[in-house]
Amino acid sequence: NVELHDQAMSGFRSFVRAYAAHPATVKYMLHVQRLHLGHVAQSFGLKEAPTLIGGSGSKKEAKRKAAERKSKEYETGVKRVKRGGREHARE
Repeated sequence: NVELHDQAMSGFRSFVRAYAAHPATVKYMLHVQRLHLGHVAQSFGLKEAPTLIGGSGSKKEAKRKAAERKSKEYETGVKRVKRGGREHARE
């Protein structure tokens, strides 16, 4: 059932976000990096862990964005550099 699957994925994402948002006083016990996402997904009735929070930590997504940026720099001849957390054009 597609609706149940979507609800399970939403519940999985919500659980992981809530787990990561614990106060600092208990974070020493609740390490998000040590959480086995496959097991958590299974507890929600999912066969595998869905992608999380919009690909925020996805290495694949970061590589894709970097390739797009390089391609754009090549096309326009304008290189982007980071200074103080912001990007600036440098010719």
